[in-house]
Amino acid sequence: MAHLAGRLRLSYRLLDGVVGVAIGVLTWPEATTAASTAIDPAWIIGLHLAARQRLQFGQDIAFTFGPLGFIGFPQPYLGWTSALALVFVAAVHFALCATMFRFARQAAGGTRAFVLVLGVVFAFPWIAGWPEYGVLIFLASAAAVLRRKERPSGIWFAVALGAAVGLAGLGKLNIAIVSLGIAGLTVATTARDWRTSLVAFLISLGTVFVGAWLVMGQAIADLPSYIRAAVEVSNGYSESMGMIDPNSNWVSGVAVLATAILAGMVWQRSAGLPRRDRLVLWILFAAIVFASYKGGFTRAGLGMAIFLATLLALWPVVSQRTTSWVTASMPLAGMVAAFIAVLGTPVAVLMAPVSRVISLETETVTVLVGRTTGAADSAASLRAQYGLPPEALRACSRIRALRPTPT
Repeated sequence: MAHLAGRLRLSYRLLDGVVGVAIGVLTWPEATTAASTAIDPAWIIGLHLAARQRLQFGQDIAFTFGPLGFIGFPQPYLGWTSALALVFVAAVHFALCATMFRFARQAAGGTRAFVLVLGVVFAFPWIAGWPEYGVLIFLASAAAVLRRKERPSGIWFAVALGAAVGLAGLGKLNIAIVSLGIAGLTVATTARDWRTSLVAFLISLGTVFVGAWLVMGQAIADLPSYIRAAVEVSNGYSESMGMIDPNSNWVSGVAVLATAILAGMVWQRSAGLPRRDRLVLWILFAAIVFASYKGGFTRAGLGMAIFLATLLALWPVVSQRTTSWVTASMPLAGMVAAFIAVLGTPVAVLMAPVSRVISLETETVTVLVGRTTGAADSAASLRAQYGLPPEALRACSRIRALRPTPT
């Protein structure tokens, strides 16, 4: 019987993986975009150039992203760094889709899970890359809290969480800080032997963080300045852009409503837990909601959509077990409606699997076949948009930190 149960669990895991990849392909979150000198594309290109030119973070460059920040942005195509980013974004997106489907299937059954997760994940272009990575850490942590009474977490869970947080520290520092709090609290409260697991968690985190830092060609002496600069940039960004448009106050109300819906789901899901586990789950929920609020509401409009998309990604882990379509879909429908209202995009445009699949195909073909021409096209486009004379381009090309093209 034990052997049969093991094979059944393996079959379900394979099913979750296959369905997750299928959902991920149909909802591919990255649109194929050309190189641009606009603000957001410019700093994305800057992250790729920093990796290609091996700039020292904390010395040559100061930003909220670290040496691996570029792998969260495969577009526009700039060369090998974009190819690596495509692999990372795809792995994270497919893993998140599979994880969400697994939790939703356990709560509502396979058919309902597929339909509901597919409908939600179309909102994920706004959180692709590192934000999805942070959501995965939260989902793993919340699941560990929910199952702690029957199956406490072990040392390898702590090692895996530590490695994930350590990698995030070289991607986007504010996501790493929030993930550190969420994962650290989870390990300390769900492990069989919390002292051993917490030590393993910290050793794994430090090993991955420092090891990857050195592999990326960074100097140990620059670590303090990297962290300090990233925090200062993040604080300055929040202070300078943290103004809510008075004409969009209704958006704040919609966001509060969506948060209340998810909080109600957390309340119901945690009702049968021991008091300590219930408290820990609420702390984890509050931490990620507050972090998403800070990250999203700093930017009016698009930032609100980022906040709501993050809430949508948290839904499956706190879903109540049910066999009713109405019970399973009603809370989710409210949050999806809030997202669509804030975004202002027609449903037919948002939920367009054909265009998503075409974008994935285009990006994959570029990486596998058109690597050289893709990077050259981006370089030529940037040169034309900057409009600098040839002598200025030649002068810039002699300054390593200021080369304006990805070639």
